[in-house]
Amino acid sequence: MKKLKSQHQQIRHTNNLKIFIFLLFTTLFYYLPILFNPPILLNRGNDLEEQFWPVFYLIRKSIWENQTFPLWNNLWFSGMPLLPDPQFSLIYPGNFLFYFFPTDAAFLLYFIIHTFIGGIGVYLAARYGLKFSEKASIFAGVLYILIPKASGYIEAGHFGLAGSLAWVPFVLLGVIQLTRELKVKWAILLAISLANLFFTHTVNFLVILFSSLVIFLITLFTNHTKKVFLKAIFLFTLAGILTVGLTAITLLPQLEWLPTTTRSLLLNDRAVYPQWTGVFEFLQNIFLPLLRGSEKLWSIDTEKWLAIGITPTLLSTLGFLQLKNKLKFFIFISFVTVSLIALNNASPLRSFLLSQDLYVFARVSTRVWVIPTTLVVFLAAFGFDKMCRSSYRNWAYTLVTAIIIESLTLSWFRLMKPVPVQTQFVNEEVHHFLAADKDHFRVFCVTRCLSQKKAAIYNLELIEGYNTLQQKNYFDEFIQLSQVYWDKYTLPLPPFEIYKHRQIQPFTPELADYNVRYVISPHKLTDKNLVLKRQVDNYLIYENIIVKKRAFFSNGAEAPITIYSPNFIQVNTNGHPSLEFTLSEVWSPGWKVYLNGKEETVILEPKNKLRNVKIKEDTKFVDFKYQPDSFIWGSLVTILSLSFIILFGVIKWKNTKR
Repeated sequence: MKKLKSQHQQIRHTNNLKIFIFLLFTTLFYYLPILFNPPILLNRGNDLEEQFWPVFYLIRKSIWENQTFPLWNNLWFSGMPLLPDPQFSLIYPGNFLFYFFPTDAAFLLYFIIHTFIGGIGVYLAARYGLKFSEKASIFAGVLYILIPKASGYIEAGHFGLAGSLAWVPFVLLGVIQLTRELKVKWAILLAISLANLFFTHTVNFLVILFSSLVIFLITLFTNHTKKVFLKAIFLFTLAGILTVGLTAITLLPQLEWLPTTTRSLLLNDRAVYPQWTGVFEFLQNIFLPLLRGSEKLWSIDTEKWLAIGITPTLLSTLGFLQLKNKLKFFIFISFVTVSLIALNNASPLRSFLLSQDLYVFARVSTRVWVIPTTLVVFLAAFGFDKMCRSSYRNWAYTLVTAIIIESLTLSWFRLMKPVPVQTQFVNEEVHHFLAADKDHFRVFCVTRCLSQKKAAIYNLELIEGYNTLQQKNYFDEFIQLSQVYWDKYTLPLPPFEIYKHRQIQPFTPELADYNVRYVISPHKLTDKNLVLKRQVDNYLIYENIIVKKRAFFSNGAEAPITIYSPNFIQVNTNGHPSLEFTLSEVWSPGWKVYLNGKEETVILEPKNKLRNVKIKEDTKFVDFKYQPDSFIWGSLVTILSLSFIILFGVIKWKNTKR
């Protein structure tokens, strides 16, 4: 009997392997436009190129050149924490690609691998979780790989959102199997899947976490006795505890850092995007985007790209009609609720939604669209399964062919959107000029004319920047640096709304404290401390003649930096002219300072938000270390959680060998 069971499992594994290979080739086919023309992915001037690329380039460079895993980002905003920034998730296993492969290749591999994993996840969830036929499950995996929503993420450079789609089906599989079999292994699968979702995108994690809780409770209350109920609650709680444990290494630093960021500024004007012209635009973008034509199709805003298509909608509707009434009601309510949220300004619930802080913090109402996108895939596969078991089998294959063609057409249209010409950045000559100065300094372009990608390549440090979050203390200080006032949430500093309509005249004494040697501007700067050094095209390059060194004593004299790395800075204070010095790095929780490398003291935060340290007569050097306590404790919790999972796996493996 055991031999027959083993043979059956071997046949199933072999068959699954063939299906996985088929899904891999489907994934590669989906990415053909990018494989033949990589710039449509890598050179769009979007978030991928200007936000994510520089950071992962910095990380790889730091690992291979300095043997240091950077927890601090010194590229922009005069330095900011990298470890707790949810956009980058340094500890996420999928991001390890960037630490070993060239950055361009790593991005391409990242997208391909995550799309492939998502396809496998949907196949497994359909086949073994929902008990669909093999053909229907394969179709579900293919359709998930081809979903147009993913192409919108890729085109926009939202690599975390694209990556998060890989783990959604595994969460579903974990919830279904946990309530069905009540085994610890499914709680572990659910925890690992939720943890990976958390690492890839926080909002999608919260959306799917809530959805999985609802699915779990509905399944539990409708199908189980009291005894089974208690065990299921225990296993789901275990999954929750393990999720917290696996993410603690990042979660705890995030919770510590979040109150010091600009996220709270979202509540000032409570603006949520996208803004719809009406319900018609919303529905057209979902069901009939192809009727817009290629030009208008390309012009659809990233956050409005909700395309599902008419043929997937048709087949998923047929699948919906075959469901039991209770499930119909649940899915209908889900679609209506998600649509009312995604409609934002066009929703009848607009006033209520905008009164909810969590909704405002999400910033983009269409983040919830991952729910209907996933539901349509499974409903379409269910509809296909039912048609194949009826007299409409030939129609089923015809409809599936039409669905694949429509989904692939929508996706490829989005992926092949023409790459915009980048005219807002300076040319290469400016970077060469700045890089020729081998001293340690920062640069400020008043119109954000320096590409963050190029700045990373040329090892230039900026006081401006573009990122989802900034430190609130630096946001406030930037008012002094740039001499412009802004009190609303913004991704770039200076904000678009300022530098596109005003000629910024920065304040040089404050720039001097921030080690800003060069200021670049398309208009004339009037400060007497700025000396014109060069003009390249329409851009004027000024030198700040009162600039201070990166570390300086209270009398302005240099405090030489002997070691400078993202996580560790050493300042030579031997023969100090005063007992106080300033390190021109933004003050941030998590940094600690040690006199002579041993005696810990306090880092003061002066009005200009830099790091001020008082030393003693016998202080020869001062060490700055970025080592948040939350990271240390979080690492310990994550290690313990991983140890539990590994121990469980070893015990399980040994039991199967007996």
